[in-house]
Amino acid sequence: MEKTSEEINQIWTVRSILKWTVEKFRAIGIENPRLEAEIFISKTLSTDRVGVYLNMERPLSNSERGFLRSMVARRLKMEPLAYIIGEKEFYGNTFAVDHNVLIPRPDTESLIEELRTSLKKESFRLLDVGCGSGAICITCALLYPNGEITGIDISSSALAVARKNADRHGVKVELLESNLFESIGKREFDIIVSNPPYVGLSETIGVEVKWEPRTALFAGEDGLDIIKRLIMSSPDYLAANGILLIETGYQQTERVEKLMEKDFFEIRTGFDLAGNPRYVTGKLNSSCL
Repeated sequence: MEKTSEEINQIWTVRSILKWTVEKFRAIGIENPRLEAEIFISKTLSTDRVGVYLNMERPLSNSERGFLRSMVARRLKMEPLAYIIGEKEFYGNTFAVDHNVLIPRPDTESLIEELRTSLKKESFRLLDVGCGSGAICITCALLYPNGEITGIDISSSALAVARKNADRHGVKVELLESNLFESIGKREFDIIVSNPPYVGLSETIGVEVKWEPRTALFAGEDGLDIIKRLIMSSPDYLAANGILLIETGYQQTERVEKLMEKDFFEIRTGFDLAGNPRYVTGKLNSSCL
């Protein structure tokens, strides 16, 4: 990012750099320019957002300005905030993220709420298929310390991020590299949960989403390739009355319900905080055992 002569000669305080950053972000249409500017500056100063306002007249050192400018330059290319700062909050906890994993979404928190409603015991066996950063399985481990939690992913790089997050939060989660159920063996789970790829190849995605791993987003022409395989294979790995819980696109829920009718009962669609259809869940028919 080239600097003007005025910028070069200016004494940059927290106040002036905040104003400059907000203006840059606002100019390209970032939704929350001031919030993001505060986050970047708090990262630069190794403080929180309150600390930013307690130090408004503090000059930034050359190294601090360089660090901030490098982050701002990345954001101006519409790289997601979470990748730049290396973390994202999910269900009240902070998770490390990088370009090897999908950024956890607030919409996915609806799956955690569904699990909390469905779980009738403290001890259970849960499998998170396509765990990515580990946001779902690690959150479950935090909520249910007596649960037997396993996360699987086809990407070894994604699993490295998940292990980092498990260590960060001090939870015991089994993490395995596996293409769907290939490495699971003959095991049964009370719950199988998944936020799989469900974007169709012809669908248009947002400019920030394009920074995320394609393998975590796209699943065939209609976006249902992985979901179909999950529904077909899950009965072999679910215990009696076991629960299958799958995040879907909001226009896919009716088709996913239909796909589950053969082997599942009590099938229903759940909604996210915005009121959009977000997941489908059902219980395994005893006839499938």
